[in-house]
Amino acid sequence: MDISKKKPIYADIQYKLVELEGLIAFEEENNWSTPHLVTNKLSNIVDLLYLGIDANRKWLWTSAEDVTVLEKLYSKLSQYPVDELYKHAVLEAEDKEHYVELRAMLREAGIGMRISHGYDWGLFIQKVKKLYESIPSPL
Repeated sequence: MDISKKKPIYADIQYKLVELEGLIAFEEENNWSTPHLVTNKLSNIVDLLYLGIDANRKWLWTSAEDVTVLEKLYSKLSQYPVDELYKHAVLEAEDKEHYVELRAMLREAGIGMRISHGYDWGLFIQKVKKLYESIPSPL
């Protein structure tokens, strides 16, 4: 199943997760000169996950099992500092380290820049499951 046609929200989530991995790498290489790029991107992802989960309740795009996987990812990603409306999150050294670890987990799950990815729903869910299983709770 092609997620870009049936579930555009989820295709956007996958794309933004790839961007997040790239932004974390950029910030790490540039001494975290613009950390709000990372916190804003993760804020967008968390918002999209919420919208996708909520929309699925109405339109039943996918199975209850898949929704549970997405809910678990939402819960795990919600632990990270993110921007609020009109206010950038302030990242401490520990927060930056958590983001660097998240980048490694994204890549390990097969999500990131210069990593082949497609729009297959099953593959996307497998990657999301691998990602949420690797994120500790609490951080």
